Amino acid sequence: MKQLITTIISCSLCVMSQAQNVGVNTATPKTSLDIKGGIRNQPLYLTGSGTGIIIPDNQSNINLSGSFSGQFSATVNNPEDGQRLVIDNNSNQTGAIIGGPDIRIGLNEYIYSDGEWKTIKMNAWDLNGNFNTNPATQFIGTTDKNDVVFKRFNTESLRIAEEGLQIKAGNTLEFGAGATGKQTDNGKIGYNAFGESNTLSIVGGGVSATGADRRIKMWADLGTDFTGGALFNKNVGIRNSAFNMLSFTNTNALAAGTTHLLSFGGTNYTTGLISVIGTSSSAARMGFSTGYSFAGGVGNLQERLSISNFGNVGIGKQNPNSKLDVAGDINTTGLIKLNDVPGAAGQVLTSNGAAAPTWTNAAFSNNIRFGVRTVSNMSTGGNLVYTQVYNTNPAMVTINTGSAAFSNDGDIVVGKTGLYRVSGSFSALSSSTTSYNTFPSFVLVFNADNLSYTIANIEEMPRQLTSAAGFYFLIAKTFSFDVYLEALKKINFNTNINFGAGSAVVTNSISGSVSGYLISE
Repeated sequence: MKQLITTIISCSLCVMSQAQNVGVNTATPKTSLDIKGGIRNQPLYLTGSGTGIIIPDNQSNINLSGSFSGQFSATVNNPEDGQRLVIDNNSNQTGAIIGGPDIRIGLNEYIYSDGEWKTIKMNAWDLNGNFNTNPATQFIGTTDKNDVVFKRFNTESLRIAEEGLQIKAGNTLEFGAGATGKQTDNGKIGYNAFGESNTLSIVGGGVSATGADRRIKMWADLGTDFTGGALFNKNVGIRNSAFNMLSFTNTNALAAGTTHLLSFGGTNYTTGLISVIGTSSSAARMGFSTGYSFAGGVGNLQERLSISNFGNVGIGKQNPNSKLDVAGDINTTGLIKLNDVPGAAGQVLTSNGAAAPTWTNAAFSNNIRFGVRTVSNMSTGGNLVYTQVYNTNPAMVTINTGSAAFSNDGDIVVGKTGLYRVSGSFSALSSSTTSYNTFPSFVLVFNADNLSYTIANIEEMPRQLTSAAGFYFLIAKTFSFDVYLEALKKINFNTNINFGAGSAVVTNSISGSVSGYLISE
């Protein structure tokens, strides 16, 4: 029995004297202590309070709990070189081993070497946070040229490379995350983000749910330039309380014939230009051009408006010689003013040579003039039938030379309202082969619709004349008068003649001429 027990113990321990190695559950120990199986180091449970704790001698596993009043200090009694110590800190505070490293919340592992406690994870960063770090020696990064990569869901999002900080496409850098009222995309910068391809997007700040109040503010001290190029394909607002709202400066010296442009258009066309041409000489100017160029250049654009270095403005003229120099027609739907005075109705702007022009009353000039003549044979009178002599404005005066156009023969229609001068002369002739028993009478009346004006009213022709052919009466009448006529008034001359009684009347006729013209509107 004694022999059996000895055999069992020997087999269990597998103690080998060879090379003085000791094996547990192994017959061939490779080291001084070679254990096949687990090792249990039971913890010592300590509860802390105040600002200090004492760890007894010969302990290697401490489970620390309790409520300290602040960061605490731990004293380890009689440590020995090579001694390992595990402290599972479940208290409410961090602390430090006196003369040694920190004790973080959670699991901490130390070794006593060369007379001091050292953290086994000396260069590790705790996921629960770190404190009392030395930025010169304790950092996240590399000491060689390799990149530092940050991943999420095993996909790279951020890289610190030799070229700089790199945020992968589709990812954004967000400023103000978690700010109260911030719209989701506000404060973000991203490449190929927000559904825009090949685009760097910078989203301003604001609180509107629709993003309507987004703002981006860029600061630059006086004398600091924003350099580079930019393309804005939506509205851009510039707001400043200072006098210099927007300044364009080309650091290249302007030279004669050199043009510097602001171009308006798309990626493959240009529709407008604002250009600065030349130097500070008299030939320098600012030009405004319009047109259309598919090539995206200035080929088809023409300079329409030019402002010279002296303030002269040219329309269609690149080198204006006057304050306003226009090459082409001028049309206005408003007033024309001279020294802020539009002039009176009917006045015209009159040149005074080298002196300034003035408003003057216009001398009346018209082209409404007409003339007719008539030779009418009749027995009792009526409207005279005309033959046109001249009509300077047929659009304004219509002369009926027959009975087809108007209700009465001989009508004249004027198309413009105004004061007219009417003048002319008529002669009436009655002839007979025998002597008259009663003397003829003659009446000549001017009619304008409802207006009538008697030109001549001769109850008896003055005398009976004789000739070889017989007897005759003759009278002539000259007249001139002014009459106000409204547009489309119909005028004529009407006669009423009693040619008298004779035994053999041969001829009764009236002949004459009438002229008229517009005096004033």
